Amino acid sequence: KALLLVSEDNGKLWNDSFVVDAESGKTERFLSKKSDGADYCVLTDEGLNSSNGKIPFFSGRNYENSTQKDLFIKDGSRETLLAKDVYGYLAVADGDAFLYLVRAENGEIKAVRNENGEATDILTLQKNANVRYSYSNGYLLDEAEGLLYSVSTGERISLDGYTVTQAEQMAVSGDGKYLAVLGYVENITDYQLQIFDLTTGNCLKYSDEIFLQHTSLYFIDNKTVVYTVGNAYQGCRYVIADISKGL
Repeated sequence: KALLLVSEDNGKLWNDSFVVDAESGKTERFLSKKSDGADYCVLTDEGLNSSNGKIPFFSGRNYENSTQKDLFIKDGSRETLLAKDVYGYLAVADGDAFLYLVRAENGEIKAVRNENGEATDILTLQKNANVRYSYSNGYLLDEAEGLLYSVSTGERISLDGYTVTQAEQMAVSGDGKYLAVLGYVENITDYQLQIFDLTTGNCLKYSDEIFLQHTSLYFIDNKTVVYTVGNAYQGCRYVIADISKGL
């Protein structure tokens, strides 16, 4: 048997999932909640690679025309509700606990640690129209202010040299040492990849003057960053940044 994943968001979020029998070709839904009143179910790569074997997934329904979505846990064939009205698509195992984000009534965003049904607030963030947060490998980036937060500890890291005014993507290395941010600095012709050493505070910047779509930023190992540049008409190319000698 194999797991077939379907994405509508360039591979970062899996919008549908099926178990396929390779011999018979028969398929069945991997997540049953989609056929149980849900408008959609979403899996993430981190969820599928959950360290404790229990897979978190998001299930969205039409709550009086809202965009509310809930967080479920799949443990074998059992699917149980973990939290309602979660924010974003962050759900990661931390030992026997799960970390995720929720929206408070006053507009704040809270990072929560839930273990055995006991939810503890780890971090509280302000949320308004001018604030955007990106997530990678246990960290949240305030894209406007250049502040990085640890979801598991609540630690706040100020990024010296951060000059991105419109961040498009971010990624944190597997060992948690480096942060990569891809985006515009002053205008659409001033595009950069900025790398931050989170242990020393050093910053390294790469300019990319090609005005095309930049996607799929990730670390292939702890010191090598890859992203793609291109569009639907010209194809794409890979850009590889080896930061081992620069920081």
